[in-house]
Amino acid sequence: MVVACPRCGGLARYETLISGNTLGARVWTDGKVEAPMLPRPPEVVRCSHCGAYYWLRQAEKVGYLEQWEMAEGRADPTWLGAPRVEEPEEAGYYEAIREGLAGDREEEKKLRVLARVTAQELQWAVSQIRALCRARDVQVRELAYRSRKSVSRSTSRSGSRRLRRRPWPWAVSASTRRSPSST
Repeated sequence: MVVACPRCGGLARYETLISGNTLGARVWTDGKVEAPMLPRPPEVVRCSHCGAYYWLRQAEKVGYLEQWEMAEGRADPTWLGAPRVEEPEEAGYYEAIREGLAGDREEEKKLRVLARVTAQELQWAVSQIRALCRARDVQVRELAYRSRKSVSRSTSRSGSRRLRRRPWPWAVSASTRRSPSST
């Protein structure tokens, strides 16, 4: 779908679906719906030409870019060159409120909910990245410990080197541990 900005008429595009479903969808208590089989375009976008925020539903629909037209080279080049719409970040939603995008209290409430959901998505993504980094660090430390401590080289009577596994520190029985007085 190709749309025009209500303020400057600059073109932008987004993908639409012929069909979709909500299998595997997650609905969050803050109003967010995450449906992998039913992606939706953002409700509010920022014009890449003039910088104004607008409701996507209020944008003038200029036309559709059909897949077969693009494949055969029949699509309008100005439509193909139009940038894709992008959802604003949290600060962008608050800027849209300050600019007066909300026509009534319900639209302002919707913008505030969208800002909160966007902020929570960012916090969730950061927490996931941190968790992955912690898990990776634990794995790296465990591998380093195993490579240093679990395998030692000793020389047999014949002079050949063989690998001997040492027990893990927590697997050593009390009788084999050194007492502080024996040092």
